[in-house]
Amino acid sequence: MRFRGPYYLFNSAGVWIGFCAGPLVFDTDGVWCGWFPWEGCYDAVKPDGSYLGTVVGSRFFSFEKNRHLRVDKYLVYPGIPELPKRPSPVAPKELFNDASDVDLQSVSAIPVAAVVPRLRSFGTNPTP
Repeated sequence: MRFRGPYYLFNSAGVWIGFCAGPLVFDTDGVWCGWFPWEGCYDAVKPDGSYLGTVVGSRFFSFEKNRHLRVDKYLVYPGIPELPKRPSPVAPKELFNDASDVDLQSVSAIPVAAVVPRLRSFGTNPTP
């Protein structure tokens, strides 16, 4: 999936949790949290390739049924994007039965060094 940036992401309470720019997902501080590896699909993965969440409208939820999704392709650390203006909160929305809110701040705590060695093993020379 490719979003025209910035595409704001909110949790079920209507709080801004991050944004998408192109195929990338960032938290509110502009820290890279994941990406959309499949064209035309709203499912995102973390930098390590494991399932992160799914965009549903302007919400970003994690669905239990999608936890098996994984990709073995890794991206080079994209750097910090230009931060968008803070959006206004949106109305709360009830979670789906098998969904939970994604905490992008905890995902962004993954050190880039944990992903970079894998990139080097594929012959890529990343620049964090």
